[in-house]
Amino acid sequence: MIKESSLWKLIVIKLLLPLLLLISSCGITPIKREVELPPQELKFDNIPEGKSRVVIYNSSNWWTHGIDQTGHLNVKLNGKGLGRVDMEKYLVVDATKGKNKIELAHRDILTFNSEHNLDFNKDKHFLSIYATAISSKAVMTDITPETVLLDYKPNPPKSFLK
Repeated sequence: MIKESSLWKLIVIKLLLPLLLLISSCGITPIKREVELPPQELKFDNIPEGKSRVVIYNSSNWWTHGIDQTGHLNVKLNGKGLGRVDMEKYLVVDATKGKNKIELAHRDILTFNSEHNLDFNKDKHFLSIYATAISSKAVMTDITPETVLLDYKPNPPKSFLK
């Protein structure tokens, strides 16, 4: 027979501890924005010479990362902070054409960092970023601006530390 005190310890360890870990894992603090961003609109005119307009949108799964807000991702481009891209939001940046490094970080009890080497060789690119259980992913997509506008909103200014 289990003693009452042992039963309470079992409840705390099996039920309450995981719940506390889940609550404590909530979202990542935004990083400082170190890059001047173009207007956060899906317009592809007036792209500076030698640049590629990149729409970075956060497609993290709401069911696995939305409830505890662990799907928000901090983004760096070539070592410089762009800020945090919240779930179902997008960020527009003008990147140098050619090879670029995107760094992603998200917090899910631990902070997970990943690096992605990408080649921006066209005037416009769409980059899906998302959190996974133990990492973050960045995938170039063929999504259309109209689809982005239907499913995603501009990233709010509070996602940047100035």
